[in-house]
Amino acid sequence: MIQKVLKHWEELQRNIEQLPPEQKAILSSNINHLSASLQELASEFQSLLLTTEDRYYLEKINHKLGLKVSQQNAKIGNLEQELERSQLLYKRVTQALTKGESRLKTLLENSSELITIIEADGQIRDQNSVALERILGYKPDQRIGAFHSDLLHPDDVPAWQAYFARLLKQPGIAPPIEYRKRRANGDWVYLEVIGNNLLHDSSINGIVINSRDITERKLSAAALEKSQQQMFNILENIAYGFFALDRHWQFTYVNARAEKCLHRKRQELLGNNIWEQFPGSAKTIFFNNYHEAVSRNVAVKFEEYYEPLNTWFEIDAHPSEEGLSVFFQDITDRKISENALEKIYSQLEQQTKLLDTVLSTTPDRLLMLDRSGRLTYINRAGLELTLLSNTCILGKTLEKIG
Repeated sequence: MIQKVLKHWEELQRNIEQLPPEQKAILSSNINHLSASLQELASEFQSLLLTTEDRYYLEKINHKLGLKVSQQNAKIGNLEQELERSQLLYKRVTQALTKGESRLKTLLENSSELITIIEADGQIRDQNSVALERILGYKPDQRIGAFHSDLLHPDDVPAWQAYFARLLKQPGIAPPIEYRKRRANGDWVYLEVIGNNLLHDSSINGIVINSRDITERKLSAAALEKSQQQMFNILENIAYGFFALDRHWQFTYVNARAEKCLHRKRQELLGNNIWEQFPGSAKTIFFNNYHEAVSRNVAVKFEEYYEPLNTWFEIDAHPSEEGLSVFFQDITDRKISENALEKIYSQLEQQTKLLDTVLSTTPDRLLMLDRSGRLTYINRAGLELTLLSNTCILGKTLEKIG
């Protein structure tokens, strides 16, 4: 560029020589100023020119810079590919999440448990419709916005209020509670409920109540309790003593009659081993027969004297999966009476034999008749007269004997 300026400068000087003196003087003065300015400009331009070494260094830097740019472009390309893969993965995850949410919603809607979300003031925000209709008989629009306590049995309201107050104070899951709710048809349903305070969770911002229908279980338990009470009343009022043993020979039940017969309080016996509580019975027929009943799974009935209590017992024992049920009664008085009667019968038998011997040897004929005139006894002399045997004449009248 400077060379071109100098060339034009030379042409301008040649042209000046051809101008008039006045114009030549003016133009020459201007050209001199311009020449000085051009020289200054050329000097500054020369100072800006780089040396060969500087140009080499600059080219080296430019080369490295180009490599860096290429590397960055490659990285940008890799990042673009990674971004594309991430977008594809995000799309797949979003689809799976949407599908999972749909599945979860379906599961919740068809859950056997009633799931209710209530606000901090107790109002119902949402409920799964299938369980709501199956358990309580209502449609969701009949319950949304209502208060959770509306259908509670009056006797259960205080317990729920205390439970709900505890839920509001403590985030997280609370222990279960049971209460009754009124169905659409007026019946009462027993529910087992677990509350979870998720007011702090922005995705829920409410209290989740899981309710499970336990009506059948409660009714069965009530029926069983009633049956057990009836059985208790029967066993406590029967004339027999009764106790039950488990498979370890430990008392599980002792009725009032058994306490009286065994001279022991049931509190002393329950949970304890029979052979330890009555050590004298371990070497008697009680031990053998009880073990036989359990091992062979057969009922046993027997009578035995228990010396430590100076008592005769009549035992009727029945095995079961739980152990052994024993009915018994004190038959000491009966045994005393039987022994007395046996002695009396023995004495009568001896006296009868003696009398028969005396009557049989007397030479006189002796006959005995009942009120109807039938022959009840005849001695040997009398038989010799009739020439008949006892079997032929006893029980007949004298007329028939002839």
